[in-house]
Amino acid sequence: MASSESRTVPMRIIVCGLQRTGTLSMRHALFALGFHNVHHMFTVFHEHPENTPLWTKALKAKYDPSPSNPPFTRGDWDELLGDCQATVDSPSALFGVELAKAYPEAKVVILNRDSEAWYNSVVGSIASIATPPLAARVSMFFFALFDGIGWENLKFLRTLMVLGHGGLSWSDKEASIKWFEGMYREFRENIPEERRLEFSVKDGYGPLCEFLGVPVPMETDEKTGEVRECKFPRKNDQAAFHKNVGGLARGIKVRAVKNMLAIVGGTAIVGGVAAWGVWKAGRWDDVARIVKG
Repeated sequence: MASSESRTVPMRIIVCGLQRTGTLSMRHALFALGFHNVHHMFTVFHEHPENTPLWTKALKAKYDPSPSNPPFTRGDWDELLGDCQATVDSPSALFGVELAKAYPEAKVVILNRDSEAWYNSVVGSIASIATPPLAARVSMFFFALFDGIGWENLKFLRTLMVLGHGGLSWSDKEASIKWFEGMYREFRENIPEERRLEFSVKDGYGPLCEFLGVPVPMETDEKTGEVRECKFPRKNDQAAFHKNVGGLARGIKVRAVKNMLAIVGGTAIVGGVAAWGVWKAGRWDDVARIVKG
């Protein structure tokens, strides 16, 4: 991760595209066009989870600023994004206007999706995990207590929902679409038209490559020998989304168990698991009789 004094690559593309607008597909498309790294929510949790405290700070700086937590400067963004040539997806998309001002040399892509289609996608993905059952919440909270990174991840997610999303309930369709359309209005009202491209993943590589000044990737059809434009990547459908979320939860649990073993030792953990098993089997009366002799 580059520091503010040593940005390793220039910031070239800022994608103002909220979650569930084709952001992972866009990320892979930019990879294919030679741009690295491309910051995405996947980066936050799977590549640089140690940086979630900085993202929490950034959210507070924008939505709840104070003298001790002022808005981010270019140097602050370099600390988070110093090794990135592009950004896409939340949380960076929430700062599309701020990033565009911090990096005036970068081009801006507005990644669009029909609001109804966007909401339907949210319902089948983000909304389904935003309010998990109580048992799941207690379980994750317990494991996070033994995993510093996991704890910071949960704090970040909480801040993202309360500040970044304004405490929005995804089950409220009208409010969700209002928030979505409001974010895109913020992008368009504050980023000059001549600097940005209105784009959808359905548009394919053509207009994107023209805007970025790079060649359109081509491929040869194995059957006909025809040379044609490569298909735009299609990533992160709902099944892939839930797989990624499951991987995040497993990562927290694995790290937590390792830390618990280091703290209290394997014997105590095994004993606790055994006791839990006895309790589940309803055998405490038998145990009491054995103890009493």
